[in-house]
Amino acid sequence: MAVETHEVAKEKVAGGRHLKSLIGESSKQVKITKAIGDGGYDTKTNFRTLAERGIEPVIKVRNNSSNKAGGCIPRKLVAQGYLQGPEA
Repeated sequence: MAVETHEVAKEKVAGGRHLKSLIGESSKQVKITKAIGDGGYDTKTNFRTLAERGIEPVIKVRNNSSNKAGGCIPRKLVAQGYLQGPEA
């Protein structure tokens, strides 16, 4: 069963700042296994939040992403896959 949770914010507010509350609301209804987000969700905080809850991140990382951890192993793993190309 797929459940979508949406939150509308003002144009100048980064959407990625709302991931924790979106996950919290959705998890009241269903078990979340995967979270999909655009590049606005590419933050270490979001990757950590998902990892802590055992949720697979499907978040587009920035084109100039580094494959170094910078303190966030979950994001590093996604960035490495992204940098390897679509096949990865």
